[in-house]
Amino acid sequence: MRPTRGRKLLAGAALGLASLVLGACWPVPGQNGDRTAHNAFEAAFSPDTVPDLEERWTASLGPDATGPVVVDRGGAFVRTGDTVTRLQLSSGAEAWSWQLPDDQIGFGAVSDPLVVDGRVLIGHGFGNLGGHWFGVSLDPLTGQPAPGTAVSGLLQTARGPIVATVTYGFGTLTPVAIRYGLTDVTGASTVNGGLLAIESSGSGVSRLTVGTDAVYHAGNGLLSDGAGGLTLGSGVRRFPLAPATTCGPPSATLFACPTWATPLVTTTDVVIGPGGVLYVGQAGGSVAALSASTGAVLWTAAVGATVTATPALADGVLYVPTADGDLVAVDADGCGAATCDPLWSAAIDGTAINEQPAVSGADDAVVFVGTSGGTVAAVAACGCGEPSCDTPLWQASVGAEVTGAPAVSGGKVVVGTSTGDVVAFGLP
Repeated sequence: MRPTRGRKLLAGAALGLASLVLGACWPVPGQNGDRTAHNAFEAAFSPDTVPDLEERWTASLGPDATGPVVVDRGGAFVRTGDTVTRLQLSSGAEAWSWQLPDDQIGFGAVSDPLVVDGRVLIGHGFGNLGGHWFGVSLDPLTGQPAPGTAVSGLLQTARGPIVATVTYGFGTLTPVAIRYGLTDVTGASTVNGGLLAIESSGSGVSRLTVGTDAVYHAGNGLLSDGAGGLTLGSGVRRFPLAPATTCGPPSATLFACPTWATPLVTTTDVVIGPGGVLYVGQAGGSVAALSASTGAVLWTAAVGATVTATPALADGVLYVPTADGDLVAVDADGCGAATCDPLWSAAIDGTAINEQPAVSGADDAVVFVGTSGGTVAAVAACGCGEPSCDTPLWQASVGAEVTGAPAVSGGKVVVGTSTGDVVAFGLP
């Protein structure tokens, strides 16, 4: 086993104060546009301190399952069913809530909230045969309408002012057409978009990941546009941030043309790493590293079971959640061969880890996971010195499956559950 290396993904004076402020929060699922789920500036937690973690508060918002928690300006924002709620990070007290309009309740969809450009953005939609899509922009402190662009559709993620969305067409008919869009909320303009995929059931399409010069997607969609016609299937694809050209003959449905598309049966969102490398989970129990410029598979690593959620990435290590309940650490630089072995694994409670882990800190970092069995646990980011670690540094039960991925910010670890509870843990 190799200890955590000195390279810090978010360190360096060139990042400036803006990155420091961003790092102190968790404004989008996965913490940042790269979806690494790493808050390097959260220094409260270490292998020495996390055994003292205790429950600080629980907010019951049930009965619907929560989505991922995002954190900004002392508030934890979470979707439960058709409602988005702000909870005070310090106490768990409800500050405000926004609910789907009455004419959509029962058949509308609400996206998980994003904190972008100092505002809370919510997207929602309803209806068949193309649907009706709306956006809401709220002041994070008061929940009142905030000036600025409201982005319509179901929000995926954001990078700076660029917000990625998807909308669904044809309603309950099959197939379902899924379109993506990229909007600059400061310029109030759509910067890109196009047909992303056609699905018979709506499954198989992961969330978008927005890079500095491209947007990435894993799941079902266009693989090629050859003389024989369009080829669709599961894979990873890259689209330019600039307006995309279209693929397909005029008589057929027009897809946005990817810069490249690599056939892979994927199970997770794309994670963007340093040095132009992408990471994605595959069916069959492995992760793959791809070149961001060409889509070529650089290497794969078997992790022993289905990859059930997007890996976290911190300081050159991928932390991969699996269906058998193990957190598996993989060297993000590979091993110099086409196939690699993991660095180590940590058993939690034997039930699947269905949400992305979260990494806290830089030196003496800690990885937090939540399981389908209702366990929240912490393991040392550098492992335990053995190939297999059987005892977490700390664990607690939240009584139901963790459906809201851990967010680490402001001295708290916050998770959501399948029964609508939001639970925060902190040090005494």
